[in-house]
Amino acid sequence: MKSTYALVALCALPYLTCGTDNIDNTMEIPPSCTDGIKNAAESDVDCGGSCAACADGKGCSAGTSCLSGVCQSGVCQAPTCSDGVKNGSEIDADCGGGCGLCDSGKGCTEAAQCKSGVCQNGSCQAPTCSDGVKNGSELDTDCGGSCGKCGFGKVCTGNADCLSGVCGAGNVCRAAISCLELLTAQPGTASGVYRIDPDGAGVGKADFAVQCDMVTDGGGWTRFNWVKAAFPTGQDPLGQTLDQCDPTGNLCSAKIPDGSTVTALLVKDVSSSPNQYAAWKFTAGNTTSAAVLGALLNKTTVCLAGTGTVWMPYASSTTRSYCGSGTEGGCRAFYYTNGTCGGGKANQGWGMELDGDTGCAAAAFKEGSTGAGCPMATPMSGAADDYGFLTYFEYKSVFGELYYR
Repeated sequence: MKSTYALVALCALPYLTCGTDNIDNTMEIPPSCTDGIKNAAESDVDCGGSCAACADGKGCSAGTSCLSGVCQSGVCQAPTCSDGVKNGSEIDADCGGGCGLCDSGKGCTEAAQCKSGVCQNGSCQAPTCSDGVKNGSELDTDCGGSCGKCGFGKVCTGNADCLSGVCGAGNVCRAAISCLELLTAQPGTASGVYRIDPDGAGVGKADFAVQCDMVTDGGGWTRFNWVKAAFPTGQDPLGQTLDQCDPTGNLCSAKIPDGSTVTALLVKDVSSSPNQYAAWKFTAGNTTSAAVLGALLNKTTVCLAGTGTVWMPYASSTTRSYCGSGTEGGCRAFYYTNGTCGGGKANQGWGMELDGDTGCAAAAFKEGSTGAGCPMATPMSGAADDYGFLTYFEYKSVFGELYYR
């Protein structure tokens, strides 16, 4: 209770009469939080104690006496972002409002108040690799840093940041243009199915899946054409584009994709175990090499029966000879055409063949129908639907694959 006495002119009131029992004509008025006097338990005028907390600059005896919750040297202090108290416009102690984002575990009302960008149930959440927000050590949303490699279109700082891809222009993960670029960017990549984009990210066709050989002759080979089932008679052996082929399928009659830089050709016989192979380097000025590259890249038809230059494989897993000795010209023969070539390379409908003897004894590779007339005796096919591949004879069960690098 306040001890101060206020003088009241009681005798001025018409209905009161001053008497001898009120000799000094005064009465006691109790203290209040609006009397403009520091009294009772107040720490400053009309604040503190049982009154409201005091504003900045007012006297105080404890933090509870102050609106800011901070009392130093007997004076209420203005809120700061390092006073350890939730005050001012802060969402939690020293964060939110004008004090920056809140750490995980701090209070929040919206995601924008949290360092993690995630506010759930009134509390900022710790970053995770599946919260749909770029936070923590991530380079992009839910990838990079402790969240593993990033996919195509995500931010990267180097090739190691990208999942089965390359860190390209603008520090963005993109598909490799070929299996060779992928292997160069990420040495040690295993053979398997990967996505490539030969004409470049955002240009022409979208990226698509291919089979990569990362082992043979140093690896970096992109498969573009293969036969693992009977070849349809009369079908153009280069009539597809690689993006149309399923890498798990048995047949792909594709040419090398547009935009590809090509230096070598790999031919595999996948009917044997282990697979047999031979590899050729494309050589400027070599007419046989130019004819093969023109066909595989641009579907340029050609009948080069014994008129080209010698073009031998630079690598082979067998001792098999890839040069014939027939009238077609031995090591100087190639055709890709839907008609009949001279020099003993007779065919019906589309066909493609690199070297070998006549149509009945192809070395290296061939596709399509070579026509009837081959001997019926085993092991030769003896029929128009033979589909031999990388073999000296036309076995109907010999399948193969073409790769470029």
